[in-house]
Amino acid sequence: MKYILALFFCAAGVEASLVHAHGFWILPSSTVLSSPQFVTFDAAVSNDPFHFNHRPLQIDALTIHAPDGSKVNPLNVSQGELRTTFDANLEQKGTYRLVILREGLRAFWKEGDQPKRFMGDATLTISLQMNL
Repeated sequence: MKYILALFFCAAGVEASLVHAHGFWILPSSTVLSSPQFVTFDAAVSNDPFHFNHRPLQIDALTIHAPDGSKVNPLNVSQGELRTTFDANLEQKGTYRLVILREGLRAFWKEGDQPKRFMGDATLTISLQMNL
């Protein structure tokens, strides 16, 4: 029963954090190219799409996939107070895919009047849940 309650509260905490989460976005300087060239990207976390009003997006987990499946490294990465910018040399014809993959879990709850929270990766969370 404790295990089921722990899963329920973790799921409720995840759902609640999604409701209050800011949106994140990546905006290219150009979306249609007539020849291979560099494209500059702006990336941020904000209340409104394409407005720099909260904080820069962390791109440490960013991967750029070329049309042939190879990876392209971001160049000239710069992080400011409200946005991150980077360039990508798009040399192949076709569709590129930018992916930021993060695994993790957040849980928020109260014990009496004291607010508590947990942030960690999925493996730590699973082992924590089994110990409850």
